[in-house]
Amino acid sequence: MQNEIRLCWVVSGDVGQLDRRAFKDIYFRNDGQILSVDAEVLTAAKAAGAPRFRLMRLLPGAVHDGFTPIWRERIVAPDDIDWGRQGDRPKSVRGSYDNYLDSLIERDEELKRSREHIYAALTECDHEQVGRLWDEIVAIVGGAPWSALGDPYDTVRSFGVLATVRRNEITVQTKIDLANLPHLVNSLLLEPKGRRIWSNAFKTLAAAHKLELLKAPSVAKKLERNLAGLHGQSTIENMAGRAFDVLFPEGAFQRLRLTEP
Repeated sequence: MQNEIRLCWVVSGDVGQLDRRAFKDIYFRNDGQILSVDAEVLTAAKAAGAPRFRLMRLLPGAVHDGFTPIWRERIVAPDDIDWGRQGDRPKSVRGSYDNYLDSLIERDEELKRSREHIYAALTECDHEQVGRLWDEIVAIVGGAPWSALGDPYDTVRSFGVLATVRRNEITVQTKIDLANLPHLVNSLLLEPKGRRIWSNAFKTLAAAHKLELLKAPSVAKKLERNLAGLHGQSTIENMAGRAFDVLFPEGAFQRLRLTEP
């Protein structure tokens, strides 16, 4: 086909209808995107002598609204959309939901500073400081209180490993070198029983930053065991809420989808 479009769903421009389950099944599987056509789009298409769509995209909202997702839209040509290769799902050409969320955090001085301070406190295994900073973030964007996340020491050690994977820098109190990251992950996150609840969050972060970790046999074996133990339960990072997204925005769109009714 001329524009290499194999199949696309097109709806009317009524944002209200997008709360329907049928439409959520479309855009939650397509990077938060859905296409619509209305009179303005048809006028633009006639003027261009070529197809045009209104690209409607779900993105995180403002910090003071707790990143509550909002719809943004623009009229685009087919070439403005990353349709992917055969078998892929369309992706945004302007970065993912998770990257957009991270950019909002980076532009907010208070959240950016709090996140950096938490990373520093994780390195020192200072669970009192981490807990205080976490609750400050919760007060801004929402989420579960620090006291709801389980044993403070285990949570700090788990977060430290997750931050190490995200930052490619030791962010947990340990003598294990970064060059031996599989051992660090196994010893501080996947093996202690009280910390296995963060395995799904680790898998998401590793897929984004350290894919080779997921191929390490020792890590893969423990990860499979831990995830099987969840038995389809809602993961703890979903329960932790928006504050977790501030520390670890990777996977925020997936968590948004999982928490939708």
